Amino acid sequence: MKALVAQSRRWRVLFRGMHAITLIPGDGIGPEISSAVMKIFVAAKAKIQWEEGPGYQGAQGQVDDPS
Repeated sequence: MKALVAQSRRWRVLFRGMHAITLIPGDGIGPEISSAVMKIFVAAKAKIQWEEGPGYQGAQGQVDDPS
């Protein structure tokens, strides 16, 4: 069901002429840089629907360990 909701949201975003972009704060760059980048795009009135995903640290324990 979760995947269906995400897929539906993406179609609505595309229909409005927006781009869905997933931002992973802290994955290679600091969260403060991620926040600043979002503010720049908002100020530029870019048609972006931001989705935040967990970085490596936030995803630990949420995924099955294959070992």
